[in-house]
Amino acid sequence: MTEPVLSTYKILMNKAFNQDIDESWIDWSIEMIEAGFKSDNLYMLAGMTRPFNQFELQELTNNVLKELDLDYGNKDTVIRNYVYFIIANSIDNPGIYLKTLRELKDICTELDMEKDYMNFIYYISLRTT
Repeated sequence: MTEPVLSTYKILMNKAFNQDIDESWIDWSIEMIEAGFKSDNLYMLAGMTRPFNQFELQELTNNVLKELDLDYGNKDTVIRNYVYFIIANSIDNPGIYLKTLRELKDICTELDMEKDYMNFIYYISLRTT
């Protein structure tokens, strides 16, 4: 059995919201291989270098996610998992607490969740400006 790779949450978030494929995908594919995941498309992704062809990479990453049975269709679940990822990465690292809070604020703002989290956004805006 393979160990889960936490950065998968960030990858699924990027895919769910149609972000461009960048070096973080390559890094993730290498982490996945090191964790024991096997897929021809995953190996191909790990070997990609700049300049990136987004059309080619979109198809390749679709294949990788399908082969690994990683679903990014439910955006609410993807967001929740990504928030877990960024919080988990900052728990033992007080130096990035403000960065983490800014990122959470940005997610709320970008996804028009301000009405649900207005107090949080207001408080973080005061602390990070």
